[in-house]
Amino acid sequence: MKNNLLIKMLKSTILSTVSSFKGRLISIAFLGFFWCLKDIVTSYLVRRMIDTSLALEVLQKTILESMILIGIAWAIMEVCVRIQGRLLVHTLPPIRTSLYKKLTDRVKDYPLPFFKSQLSGNLSDKIQGAAIGSETLLSICLISFIPVFSHLLLSLILVTSISLKLGGIFLCWTTFHLYVTWKMGIRSLEKTKISAKARSNLQARILDSLFNIFSVKTFSREAYESNYLKSYLDEELRTTQKAQHYLEKVRWILAGSSLTMLLFTLSVSYLEWKSKALSLGSMTLVIMLLLSLTNFLWYLSMELIRFQEELGRVKENFDVLFSGIPEEKIDVRSFTPKGHLSLKNVTFGYDTPLVKDLSFSLSPGKSLAITGLSGSGKTTLMHLLLSHIQAATGQIEIDGTSINNLSQVDVRNAFAVVPQNPSLFHRSIRENLLYGNPSACEEEITKALKAANCDSLIDILPLGLDTIVGDKGDKLSGGQKQRVAIARALLKKSPILILDEPTASLDEETGLSTIKNMLALAKNRSLIVITHQKKIAALMDHQLSIK
Repeated sequence: MKNNLLIKMLKSTILSTVSSFKGRLISIAFLGFFWCLKDIVTSYLVRRMIDTSLALEVLQKTILESMILIGIAWAIMEVCVRIQGRLLVHTLPPIRTSLYKKLTDRVKDYPLPFFKSQLSGNLSDKIQGAAIGSETLLSICLISFIPVFSHLLLSLILVTSISLKLGGIFLCWTTFHLYVTWKMGIRSLEKTKISAKARSNLQARILDSLFNIFSVKTFSREAYESNYLKSYLDEELRTTQKAQHYLEKVRWILAGSSLTMLLFTLSVSYLEWKSKALSLGSMTLVIMLLLSLTNFLWYLSMELIRFQEELGRVKENFDVLFSGIPEEKIDVRSFTPKGHLSLKNVTFGYDTPLVKDLSFSLSPGKSLAITGLSGSGKTTLMHLLLSHIQAATGQIEIDGTSINNLSQVDVRNAFAVVPQNPSLFHRSIRENLLYGNPSACEEEITKALKAANCDSLIDILPLGLDTIVGDKGDKLSGGQKQRVAIARALLKKSPILILDEPTASLDEETGLSTIKNMLALAKNRSLIVITHQKKIAALMDHQLSIK
């Protein structure tokens, strides 16, 4: 993805989210700066104690004062750390949650074909990775970078005030160390991105296998699936080990440079003290800061590499999440559909038209059966009506208004749909029913269940309407899911009903009874039934065959 698009992504998501917490973030950064002072203050006070060569009484007083100041400094720093920790708890998790919402809302705005191009579970993994990764990046900046860089800067200032030579060595060492870290981190980033992609691919394949567990077990393909996943497991292992081997190489190089510079700086400090250019206290301070600096530089190097790796993973997640184009949202007048539907010379297809030059009109209270061979474009027509896809030519109108001039919400509010393979949420039957109309009363629910021949099902379930139906409703049979979906559509008070093979999972008698009930209950709505069954088609006012 281009850099300008990445910048746009960051501005529209991370930066806009972070800006809501800027006060807390500034406070955390400020406290992080104070956190590093304890080592600087301790080193300075130790130097003060060592260099005090006065009368015993004065020396004792100086040592006592220094020890008290060290205790006070550490106590203040500890309080700062605890305050910072509390602020972090009230800042980073809300930022992560806000990102979850923003990213989920954005993805939900994509058209239906976008989701069909993604592996099951992949988008959820990307949203989680982007949100948690962004939180991790912020955490590294606030908890690692600000305190450590502050410590390095203050150490450099203090050492330079004692010895320009040692200050220059410190500066060169720090610059070289960070430069090598950053350069090698960039190389590590590419390997990490490849590893993250392999891991994401593996997770998606595992989820795909688990989501289709019925087929796996029905075909006795457990061993096959195991072998199928092996190549993805091997690829994930190979790329992960390659990235970690390179990281270990980085550690060796940094360890070698750190040891060399440490010995060199210690030698220069000793020679400076021997030539009386440094006092014993000053040399002690330099050594304390040097040892502290070595640890901090090593820690900072690892955090820089971790930051770059996490940034690579976050960018890869954003690349997927921002790869689609959200559906256009048209802001028009408030639209209350009445149910008059009209198609005028509608054509849609890919290489060859699936729907070609189709025209019909339907008024409230009337029903239309759409028939045709499999693959003739019947379900495609439903997606055209719902504006999931756009017609190549022609016009689709609701109450005389083109759906191209209506918002997606207005278009879809005009329809209640029962798809050919209905999917229910992993929630109770009541919650699934109320998805069609959250304000429906018990009487309306009962009426819809009866019309869908679903009331007998509710009676035999252990918890009735409060029974959890399982993932995608898989605790119910195909026919039971279809009847719940029909009841849900009936509860949605939309003026146009679309039923795509609504009785495919029902026996003929139950199917005919259900359609008759729906015709009676939806007598003031426009009804479109996509069906292969001639007896059901014969119940409709009009019939249209798509070839």
